[in-house]
Amino acid sequence: MTVDVTEIETILGPLRGFDSDTTRMISLDSIGGPWGRHPDRARAEAALRWASSMGPPIARWLDIEPDLEIPRQMRVAAFVAFMTHVPVLADGYPWCLIDHQAAGHACKHLRFVGHRILLKPGIEAKFTEIAKGYYDSQLGWDIPSLSELVRYRSQLQEIGLDCDGYGTFRYLMEGLYPIDLSQSVIDQICLNPFPLEHLLGSPRPYGSIEHYAILVFIAANSD
Repeated sequence: MTVDVTEIETILGPLRGFDSDTTRMISLDSIGGPWGRHPDRARAEAALRWASSMGPPIARWLDIEPDLEIPRQMRVAAFVAFMTHVPVLADGYPWCLIDHQAAGHACKHLRFVGHRILLKPGIEAKFTEIAKGYYDSQLGWDIPSLSELVRYRSQLQEIGLDCDGYGTFRYLMEGLYPIDLSQSVIDQICLNPFPLEHLLGSPRPYGSIEHYAILVFIAANSD
């Protein structure tokens, strides 16, 4: 499994260049596609090791343990997350390849490349409160309804955050909670803020990092 790897391009690098342009972008949606692919690509995809949030160490971050009562003991973990397209990433930052089960009994498995961030205590408490409120809601069998989005967005706006972008709100489901990403958001919520653009390597993609990444916090799923 891939957790807290500071030289992530040793893992992702072999995948770059098969479908992408000069930016060497990876499309996560294209991984595991049709048979008959180039053997080098098949080997590169087979080398990916996705870390399940149901197992260590991520399960410990979320307090997913057999002897703990959920949601009373629920915790959250937050990430700068690339959900679909992954540009070249910088060395020196810990990265995770995460497979997270969400959406209640729909048991959707969301795979993303994420950099974990530590939250300020007040923000972490608010995120945990939100996650507890959606536990066992079965939210996520389909894209969220307008009423579900309005409720969630209002919860975020209470603390100065939002989920207005299509690339953000469409991921809302039980166990995975998306937020629009920007430098001001990082400065607001992180225990140790950092320059967001420093997460990118070279060559740089077209546009800023928030065109490709969102903020997510994940929590235990009810199934």
